[in-house]
Amino acid sequence: MVKKWISLICIGLCPLLLCGQEEFYAKASVEEIEAGEVMEVTFYIRNLKGEFERPEFEPFGIVAGPMKSSSFQSINGEITQEYSFKYILRAPDEGFYLIPEAMLVTPEDTYYTEPIEVQVLPADGRPLPPSAAPKKRPDSTPSPSLEEILRSKKVKRF
Repeated sequence: MVKKWISLICIGLCPLLLCGQEEFYAKASVEEIEAGEVMEVTFYIRNLKGEFERPEFEPFGIVAGPMKSSSFQSINGEITQEYSFKYILRAPDEGFYLIPEAMLVTPEDTYYTEPIEVQVLPADGRPLPPSAAPKKRPDSTPSPSLEEILRSKKVKRF
């Protein structure tokens, strides 16, 4: 009799355990782009609720955004809620750049996306040599390195 109740409880809890995976991640439309061209960066939030904080995009210029969208679906009792924030960015001068992580603060935890590496090619499209140093920001401070950005950050991986 006890085994029967345990089985029933497990079967009853399975749909709750399978209710969509929690995710918070960023995706860029390109990894390489020519100077002056535009690209999309989208931040996805799945099955989490909280305050979204976008990263500083400098030296990229924001052309448009945030463009927000949301979706809700329930299939066979599995519920998925997704939100996205899309930005259209204009690429700066040639160089290697790092778009820092975005942050999502929930009542339970703080989540961070992975930083996005972007190589900006000269306007004529020729590739940069591998030894090319990252470009400086307009205020002459270098783009932060991945190590500097992630230092003392709590990163959740999914």
